[in-house]
Amino acid sequence: MSPRVLHHVMLGLPETGKTTFLAALWQVLRSGDVGEGLELAILHGNREYLNKIADQWSRCEALGRTSLSSPEPVTLRVRDRDMGELAELAIPDMSGESFEVQWDLRECSLDYARLAEKASGILLFVHPEVTKETDSIAQANEVLGDWAPEARTEAGCENRPDLPWEARKVPTQVKMVELLQFLALLAPSQLRVAVIVSAWDLVTEHRRPEEWLERRLPLLHQYLQANQESISWQAYGVSAQGGRLEDADRLLEEQVAAKRIQIVGPGAAPHDITAPVRWLMSGVDGTPGTRNVPVSGRR
Repeated sequence: MSPRVLHHVMLGLPETGKTTFLAALWQVLRSGDVGEGLELAILHGNREYLNKIADQWSRCEALGRTSLSSPEPVTLRVRDRDMGELAELAIPDMSGESFEVQWDLRECSLDYARLAEKASGILLFVHPEVTKETDSIAQANEVLGDWAPEARTEAGCENRPDLPWEARKVPTQVKMVELLQFLALLAPSQLRVAVIVSAWDLVTEHRRPEEWLERRLPLLHQYLQANQESISWQAYGVSAQGGRLEDADRLLEEQVAAKRIQIVGPGAAPHDITAPVRWLMSGVDGTPGTRNVPVSGRR
């Protein structure tokens, strides 16, 4: 029986941990050191690229950003250790800059559109230290007063000086909702979304990733909650490196590099970074659904 072919998209803005996650995932699959979750059956694609980033990850070296001309999609045939089920996962490591461009220009490439059409699941990355948050209404009113005290007259706000709007300064959660809406237009009828809160070791104020998401990115949380007919989702907290690179000496004391990984979330053992991918695999038959809109050229 042929394995299911599942296409998962790694989606996130720059420096949100996508490449570090992929490096740690490949290290776990190629080494088998965790002994839980998914195991590697066959690899198709750029083994040299994967080995390079996994080796750098193992040595606690900084990983370079993925270029706008991203590497060829990595296709992994994996086996669920518990169920014995096989699936082929196509996981392109797309640059965060490419998603910034998509947001800025309000269009995506034809290659991305074709990828989205086949998407079975999304690994959606956010980072506690790379998050531009939204001001509250009270905070916005205070700033408005600082900008133009005269605007507090009965005449209204016609004298308030206009400030130029810049796409790159929009809050993170607004961009993430928009990027998900792009995918919803192109992808099969239902998306499975695993939200990855990267650098989870830096989060001290919340015990659960979903709680962090609700407090820090409420618009994104509300969007996921309000669209459960078309989006099935879970949240995971992942420290793919296990700490800051500045603490490399301490991290390298762990003889088994994969044991540095920290993860919390549904069905996740302490070091099993395959858990979000395994959840994306569950309940998916691999058959693309009906697209909501046709795609031609760029949009």
